[in-house]
Amino acid sequence: MASSKLAVLVIADGLRRDFINDQSTPFLNSLKKHALWCSRHKSVVPCVTRVAAASMATGCYPDKHELAGNKLCLRGPGGLIACDAGKPEFFRDALQLRGYVLARPTLAQITAPIGGARIYGNASPGAAYVQDPLHFGHVFHRWASMAPGGKELHGDKALTITAELDGDAAMTERFISDLCQEPLPAAAVLWLGHPDSTQHHHAMGSAEHRRALLSTDQNIAKVSNLVQTLRRSGRDVLFMVGSDHGHETVSGSIDIAAELFAASLKQDARSQDVLVAANGTAALVYVESPASETLSRMEHFLRTAPWAGQVIARRDFSKLHICPADSLEFFVSLRANPDAVSRCGIAGCSLAASGSGGGSIIGTGQHGGLGVHEQSPFLLIEHPNVAPCILEGATDLTNIAPTILDFLGLDRASMDGVSLLHLSSYMEKTNV
Repeated sequence: MASSKLAVLVIADGLRRDFINDQSTPFLNSLKKHALWCSRHKSVVPCVTRVAAASMATGCYPDKHELAGNKLCLRGPGGLIACDAGKPEFFRDALQLRGYVLARPTLAQITAPIGGARIYGNASPGAAYVQDPLHFGHVFHRWASMAPGGKELHGDKALTITAELDGDAAMTERFISDLCQEPLPAAAVLWLGHPDSTQHHHAMGSAEHRRALLSTDQNIAKVSNLVQTLRRSGRDVLFMVGSDHGHETVSGSIDIAAELFAASLKQDARSQDVLVAANGTAALVYVESPASETLSRMEHFLRTAPWAGQVIARRDFSKLHICPADSLEFFVSLRANPDAVSRCGIAGCSLAASGSGGGSIIGTGQHGGLGVHEQSPFLLIEHPNVAPCILEGATDLTNIAPTILDFLGLDRASMDGVSLLHLSSYMEKTNV
């Protein structure tokens, strides 16, 4: 049975909250004045896109949905295996190695009986597929587009775009075109790849960055116009716009595995006894069969390292809802300075983790840790029955799925997050 309601969610990847202003994003800045605006919205830990997408899709923190990072390790027959959740093959590998991708149902799965979800993404393949790893709905991505059941779409049915700004624009037009045709899904997600992709290659505050912000703002304005058109036609549409995380400017790069080796806490540079999964401005440290004395020495080393900001040991993972994955012993958020200003005048700088064939460009944007600015995404909710207001209470990514399910009249009891509709006049006006 199809729903008479439609939830539209637009995510502007990497758009940190303080960039929403009249100069950078004039439409968003205007829209937030007519919406419920979450003034203290936060990401998850680590604040990386694939983990964030999983938390948005499940309404749960990483310790419940069990995706530990963009880069992570899974247990294989011969020991730990380094994996990249951004790559399409990760989903096959995760199913083979542990029997599941996410440990909680997704929005696509829950809405399948009433029209399902359509997810359009221009970030990494993993960021799109993690929102529907079991193929309950439609997922459109430039790498491959999938119909329910996992059937790959081809030709005009597929999403053939680039990762650049014009790719976001083309995807937005496709999203709008599809939602102008019946039957409509219960939930439609548009995940723009920018400004995140631009920020990873250009300094925040640069001309390229300003261009990406304005282009993103224009795409969101087009979707908002669609929402108004659908409402005039009689459709009840909930409109939500947000981001998954913010960014810090990279001030330097640290190879944590090399640092551990130099401190005699790792057998050699390529050994499997200690594996470090770099996640931007954070890292996951896995230790195989650790002795308590070894862990104690490692913890002391990490906590006193000049490049480390906050170090969370496994015993404290639950305080930040970090995934307690097999052999994951430490989460390291590298040193950040929220008051440091980049050459382009943007506040917030942080060191970034390198190694394992990857790294960050000094002077550009990065995220993953606990820095003030990378933990500052945004969220607004717009609906005729939602009173415009500034919500000063704490919210985070886990509120998104339960808010959508509440609007659609579906169960959300198993989720960590709560619906934000209860915090507005929506419930009274709709007599829910």
